[in-house]
Amino acid sequence: MNALPSIPVAHSDSTPAMPEFAHETLDQYDLQLWHCLYDCPLHTWLSQARIKTGRGTVAIYSILFIEYRDASRASRYTEFSFSSLQEALAFRACQADRVELQGISPTMTRRYPIKT
Repeated sequence: MNALPSIPVAHSDSTPAMPEFAHETLDQYDLQLWHCLYDCPLHTWLSQARIKTGRGTVAIYSILFIEYRDASRASRYTEFSFSSLQEALAFRACQADRVELQGISPTMTRRYPIKT
């Protein structure tokens, strides 16, 4: 998992400070974007993870997945974790189209794009 400069905050009580989203709600954030360096489409989607931070506290992270194809046409993804949904959406809007992706095949990704 790639960690960005955002540092998740552990909450002092067991009630999460961030709202939790149902998978159906997060589906509204699925998006195809065009990668500037690889010149191919990428599929992006969001999820959330709950992690126990100790003494009954839970931190909720938003995870942005960027999905693409490798040389054998297999689906691959890179994930980025954030302490808020807003940070994840801002990263996707401003930086996701320029990040380096391990094992990407721009040719296969263009030929067989990941469907939403």
